[in-house]
Amino acid sequence: MKKLFNIGMIAFLMAITLVSCSKDDDDDDVVKLDDRLVGTKWQCDDPVRKAFFGGICYQIYEFTSTTKVEKYNTRNGSVDKVAGEFDYILNYPDITINETDSDGNANPKKYKFVDSRTMHFVNEDGTLSDAIAYAIYYKQ
Repeated sequence: MKKLFNIGMIAFLMAITLVSCSKDDDDDDVVKLDDRLVGTKWQCDDPVRKAFFGGICYQIYEFTSTTKVEKYNTRNGSVDKVAGEFDYILNYPDITINETDSDGNANPKKYKFVDSRTMHFVNEDGTLSDAIAYAIYYKQ
């Protein structure tokens, strides 16, 4: 009887060990969608800055964490204007970047990922826009 009890306890402990190990492995396989953006840069042509200053001008979003993105402008390969750091919310394929203007007023920008390398501006009616500057960003 004592042997049967010991065998049962060993089997029970092995089962607990296997269950706990498999749970840890499952947690490692989970990838949050936000994590995929961290460290990436997305740029679009900046026709407004090009018209005023000349050269090759881009507007860039650089995702620095799972909730923060930096926005800045470059001209001829150098950063010449920093707009700031903003929060973003990713609900793939949609993303909202909660920008603020120079007075601190909220100015959220909505985009949609149309493929793995393209982020497209979304109009208020939900349609994709290509008629305005800064409408299409490409992953760098």
